[in-house]
Amino acid sequence: ALLACNDTVTVVFGGATGVSTRRATLRDGVSSAGGLLAPRVTIAGDVNGDGFDDALVGVGLYEGGRGAVFLFYGSRTGVAETPSWTASGPEPDGVFGHAIGGG
Repeated sequence: ALLACNDTVTVVFGGATGVSTRRATLRDGVSSAGGLLAPRVTIAGDVNGDGFDDALVGVGLYEGGRGAVFLFYGSRTGVAETPSWTASGPEPDGVFGHAIGGG
């Protein structure tokens, strides 16, 4: 499960036996005043073709409202804690990435 809350995204791992105590906190990997404010999360499927689902995090308020989308690759050990790909919004106050995950 991917949980978005104010300024972080937490991955909660589970399997056939239920929810694990193992967690991973996703970080944007970029130091900015915006940080991960109001993140939206969705499973992107297997974007890189390695057999593991990947996660997209959209942050509409990133960089003062310009917005950004971060792609975190999945693996056998879980989801990476830093993004493998990032796209920033083209316009100030465009809130690019806000609609990720149906928002």
